[in-house]
Parts: sequence; C-alpha cells; structure tokens
Amino acid sequence: MAETAQQYVRRLLGYLGKQNPLRVLRATPARVERLLRGVPAKKLRRRPAPGKWSIREIVLHLADSELVYAYRLRTILAQNRARIIAFDQNHWAA
Repeated sequence: MAETAQQYVRRLLGYLGKQNPLRVLRATPARVERLLRGVPAKKLRRRPAPGKWSIREIVLHLADSELVYAYRLRTILAQNRARIIAFDQNHWAA
C-alpha cells in the first residue's frame, strides 16, 4: 500500500527531528558544497549498488526537487484548488 500524502510529510519531517525545516533548507546548499568539496568525480558518479543512486544523482535530485517544489508553491499561491502534478524521480534521474 502506498503511503498517503500525510504519511509522506510526516516521514520527511521525522528526518529533521527537532530541527527547523526552513533553517535546514537554507543551510543545505552550503552544507552539500562543503561535504562534496574535493571529492573526485569518479567517486561522485559511483553507484553503491545496482539500482541505487550515486552521490551525483542524489545532488541532482535535490536540484530537481527544488525546481518542482518552487513551481508547486507558486501554483498553490496563485490558484484556487491548484492541481499538484507528480513527477517520476527515477525518470528524471536517468
């Protein structure tokens, strides 16, 4: 059974513990940059196991998600009963 939207949100917020979500979002780009500084390109592209994403793919997924969420937020703010369209993260990653 697929999780509901509410379950999904709870799961994601659960990763934060008591951290403020907006502070985490604000700090993430600098943290990712700091963590990846000096990591060889070969290591960034290596997949840890078949079907698992590389570090590079995960970082690109963060960028894709930011783009999608920014669009969704603008849609919600601009329209009554906005329709939120899903995206296939695996298709985008490919």
